[in-house]
Amino acid sequence: VSKVFLLIAQWEILNEYFLVYLPANDKTQIKENKKYYSIKSCLTSHVSGTRLLFISYLCRAIFDKFLTIFQKSSEETRKSLSFLSKDEKEIFFQDVRNIFHSIASYLKLNLPLNNSFLRDVHILAVSRRCDPEGNGAIVRIGRYIPGLLSSNEIDLLSDEWLMYSLQTIDDSWVIKRKFNDFEGIERIEYHEIDYYWNKILSIVQSNGYPKYPTLSKLIKNILIISHGNSDVERGFSINNNLVTKQRTLLSEKSINGLRGILDTVNFFGGGLVHKVTIGIIISMFLMKIPFFFQMETTNEMISAFQRSASLYKEELVKIKALAVVHEKEKEYREKIDAEKLKLLEQVKELMLKYKKLQAEQKAAQMLLDEANQRLENSLKKGDFTDVQAAYALNKSGTKKMKSIDEEMTKTIENVSIIQQKRDRVEHEQLKKKNKLVSEQSKK
Repeated sequence: VSKVFLLIAQWEILNEYFLVYLPANDKTQIKENKKYYSIKSCLTSHVSGTRLLFISYLCRAIFDKFLTIFQKSSEETRKSLSFLSKDEKEIFFQDVRNIFHSIASYLKLNLPLNNSFLRDVHILAVSRRCDPEGNGAIVRIGRYIPGLLSSNEIDLLSDEWLMYSLQTIDDSWVIKRKFNDFEGIERIEYHEIDYYWNKILSIVQSNGYPKYPTLSKLIKNILIISHGNSDVERGFSINNNLVTKQRTLLSEKSINGLRGILDTVNFFGGGLVHKVTIGIIISMFLMKIPFFFQMETTNEMISAFQRSASLYKEELVKIKALAVVHEKEKEYREKIDAEKLKLLEQVKELMLKYKKLQAEQKAAQMLLDEANQRLENSLKKGDFTDVQAAYALNKSGTKKMKSIDEEMTKTIENVSIIQQKRDRVEHEQLKKKNKLVSEQSKK
């Protein structure tokens, strides 16, 4: 199947290589080469491509809507047919008929078409509930399964089936949902057959007893019949792996116990042993899981369970201690984070103050510049009326600059102190973390 899809995907590349590249670049290799001319004939024929498209369609649809594939072909095949001549179309459709004949012959040979039990089982379908043949079919099914029903129960089957055929059925037991597809056509999605029968067999009489006890016994056994023998074959393979040449003296109870443990590992650990904790094994033992008690109880087994129990308790103690450590670490980390956040807020406030001081410093510098400008103009003009004003401005600006410089220096020092505190807090946090890790590793 994969080769067919690969051929279709690389069809253009193959055409390019065999029909263009080789004739242009390697004429000696293809000269009088029968294989090349056979490939060339296949690639240049539209029939070959159409055949591949049709086969790929069969590969995709053979397991989906099986009965309808004999009535149609894929859209790609239809498009490809338009390139074929009349003779080529006749050849193609003859090939299609041969394919279908081969498929039908294989199915007739391998499918259990003459199996009366399988034909009778169809009576369990919802649509066959009122089938006139249902009464006889359900009795034949009951007789077919050996050792399941007694003669009296088989007699009761007919009566219960008659009551079932007259039973009022809720549509919600059959129809899961209704919807419109992308073409606007209404579609119906139905429940699985086991869902439907679960609802039917859950019906009780006025006295509280099941309405279909015998039918329930039969239906449940039919619904669990495997569709193939893969589970059985898999069981044989598992047994072969368990009962090796060195373990041929294992008793049936021991094998059942090993199979039970294997199933436990598959269920709880997904097939991975290390994911199944000791606690699960012990809890299953305490819950009296059947396969544990199928094994012979020996002193070694009791000792093994005792050791497992002690190990499990130790593991619980370690887990609890680890949880306490993590909780303390979490509290300490939250405390440190809060302190670091507080220090960060203080730094932000100081930096805002520093920016404000920078603006004030700029304003003070402008006062000094104005005072110097006035003094310079007075000296040039020989007019000393503005000297006093310039002096006052200079004095005020100088005083303000000095105050601002002191405040800025103090702010920078405070920022430095806070930064040192943050570094100290981070160092203590790292030290505490290393200490916790060390204590944990010792435990």
